[in-house]
Amino acid sequence: MNATSTLTKLQLDLMAAHGCQTPGCKHEGHGTIFLHQRRHMLAPLEVSYTGGSGVLRVACSQCHAVVGEVKVAE
Repeated sequence: MNATSTLTKLQLDLMAAHGCQTPGCKHEGHGTIFLHQRRHMLAPLEVSYTGGSGVLRVACSQCHAVVGEVKVAE
């Protein structure tokens, strides 16, 4: 992911309002967004920040695939 594909507050708010995207889920009671790697759902996540980037990078601790990047508010 790059700076143009980072998740903004508006995008996260919309995701929280629409619920999860898990097949078969009725999307009830999803007020909180949980990020996880789809391939290793039980693996912990690594969250990193590079100074000056303005972006938190979330990755799978098992395979290091990027789950998402979240833009930090200024």
